[in-house]
Amino acid sequence: MVVRVLVKIVLWLAGLGAVAVATRWVFVARVRRLFASHPLRRIGDASDGQPGTVVGTIVDGESFPAPLSGRRCVYAEIEVSFHVRGSKRPHTVAFDRRIPFSIEDDTGRTYVDPADAEVVCEADHWVERGAGERLSRRERAVIDRAGLTGARALQRGFRLREHVLAVGERVAISGTVVHELDPTPVAAAAERGYREGPPTRGRVVGTARAPLRITDVRQVTDAAPR
Repeated sequence: MVVRVLVKIVLWLAGLGAVAVATRWVFVARVRRLFASHPLRRIGDASDGQPGTVVGTIVDGESFPAPLSGRRCVYAEIEVSFHVRGSKRPHTVAFDRRIPFSIEDDTGRTYVDPADAEVVCEADHWVERGAGERLSRRERAVIDRAGLTGARALQRGFRLREHVLAVGERVAISGTVVHELDPTPVAAAAERGYREGPPTRGRVVGTARAPLRITDVRQVTDAAPR
């Protein structure tokens, strides 16, 4: 009897593992397809006005603390998942915050405003709470931000998942690289000291031909030339 129970447990765990592997494979395959349309390039090799994907490290600049983990980031998405009575699948409420940022590699630096970008990134931090468990200050703030304060469905437990693009993290950005006048104060000061003309900066933008997409999935970022 005990052996049968143990066998059932092992088979159940193996099934869960197989589902997790399959889910991961589908996720990675989807991200690869999204970024397969345009060649991976180093920032300094990206042609002006041509679609492409550049990979670099998020520069230490303006950032904000991630809602759950507190990591300094330029993008954070939170998912609140919980079960609604009568539904077999969990219900999810999501929200995000994003700010402009720059990435760099050993060939240069480029800027992006992700306001309208499709961002696909890994889940970096998650929390599960059962019925009646006490919440941390950050967890309560997330529930408030999601508009779920006092929701009866949460009383049966819920899961929080956080996806971030953190300062110092390597990311891939797909779109079109253009060059524009650099409006930063440092560049403005440098302009006064040069005779060659005003300084410019690279910027990745989205177009109908090359939508703006950003990811930190390593199967994409590690494929970039170094």
